[in-house]
Amino acid sequence: MSDQNPYYQGNPQDPYSGGQNGGQYQQSPQQPQTAYGSYGNDQAPYQPGPQPNPYQPVQQPYPPVQNPGYGPQDTYGPPYMPVAQQGPGGGMAIAGLVLGIVSLILFWTIYLGIPLSIVGIVLSALGRRSPQRRTMATVGLVLSIVAIVLSLCFLGLGIYGLTHRSY
Repeated sequence: MSDQNPYYQGNPQDPYSGGQNGGQYQQSPQQPQTAYGSYGNDQAPYQPGPQPNPYQPVQQPYPPVQNPGYGPQDTYGPPYMPVAQQGPGGGMAIAGLVLGIVSLILFWTIYLGIPLSIVGIVLSALGRRSPQRRTMATVGLVLSIVAIVLSLCFLGLGIYGLTHRSY
């Protein structure tokens, strides 16, 4: 191997380009150079140990824990999720809220707005007995009252328009 790099085109005085020997690294004289470079110590090269067979099943390092006197432990929890029991009037609160929303949308129809509002008021008042759904029932009650007031105002404007026609 020659000391000159055939691809070297830099300044021979540049300290970062390798100096006089064309970009090759200089080795210190106390370290011998081997085929793979000098490591500075006289260790034997790495020899890999025996490789495990990839097709053998892996053995568990510890046996499973046995709890004497307690029986087998269920690791997946109960087979069903317990459902919280609703108090009285829970379904009525939901129905009152739904009817309050629908009656607010349909307040301009006299045949649907007023009856849905009345039923929504009744169901929301009965649904206020449920402690979990009390807020829902209150919202349904307010929406139903607003819808019945709007329906009655719309009905009053219709009657006024029919009686005060100017031809």
